[in-house]
Amino acid sequence: GAWRRRQSNLVGYDTPVFSGFQGMFAYTTANMATGATSAQLKPRLWGLGVTYNNGPIALGFGYEKHKDMYGTVVAGCPAGSGACAGSDERAWALTGSYTFSNNLKLGAQYTRQTANSAVTQSDVRVNAWMVGMDWKISGPHGVRANYTRAGDVTGGVTAAGALGISTPARPAAAALASGGFTDTGANQWSIRYVHQLSKRTEATIGYVRLDNKRNANYELGGTNTTVLAGSDSNAVAIVM
Repeated sequence: GAWRRRQSNLVGYDTPVFSGFQGMFAYTTANMATGATSAQLKPRLWGLGVTYNNGPIALGFGYEKHKDMYGTVVAGCPAGSGACAGSDERAWALTGSYTFSNNLKLGAQYTRQTANSAVTQSDVRVNAWMVGMDWKISGPHGVRANYTRAGDVTGGVTAAGALGISTPARPAAAALASGGFTDTGANQWSIRYVHQLSKRTEATIGYVRLDNKRNANYELGGTNTTVLAGSDSNAVAIVM
């Protein structure tokens, strides 16, 4: 499924900065929960994060949970039972970067996204990591590049689609036994030239390529179930 959600009725708070540290918290209002179609589903979204920015070092950690955000109530289940709850999503991310004296910044990020089915009481997970660089070479000239790898989907569901979300096909009985989705990862890399036109304006031109494994259907904008599994994509972009 797609983790991204454009959530309305969200209340957030960012703390002041204390010696480089800052905390953040966000929570959806009751409007969404009270407007749910089922009296037993009370969907809520909440997230928290902390960042540290001091000199050449930047660090960040974030956690977010989507409670009862998808799935359906099991027919005939008694109110208050675990099977009556909707299915949840949760994710965490850890990031860091360091800027050297020659204006070269190196950074990395690691994420884990998990979907839990109230029907099967099992998790499906995917981990991803990224390494990147931002180098202001000389004057207005610079280059940015990164490499991202998404691992195979893993988890203990017994059939594709059991979570009530779009999940990759499991092509063989062996994949069911191992509790994983075979060949559902992807690799992406990009590079671009950066030209600083002024303190406020920059122009870039770059190339990006995304390689899906045979059962993965990532696209350059995220995930899209209309993308043919195993297909690859690339793009040239000019940005100001």
